[in-house]
Amino acid sequence: MKGLVLRIPEEVLAWVRNEAARQTIKRGRQVSMNALVLELLRREMEADAHKQKIKSLTGHECQGYG
Repeated sequence: MKGLVLRIPEEVLAWVRNEAARQTIKRGRQVSMNALVLELLRREMEADAHKQKIKSLTGHECQGYG
């Protein structure tokens, strides 16, 4: 896995930290900020791929014959 360093605003960092704490309580196991950010990015990536697939399928209209 490759590394990436991000510079993010304090309010985003605070949200990630708080969300990791909430998820730790909810799941009953430690959820790191790195794991949480990766999970959120993967979820968005998969949602985007799904949207693109739907978009490509709906973009092909029947041309008819003749």
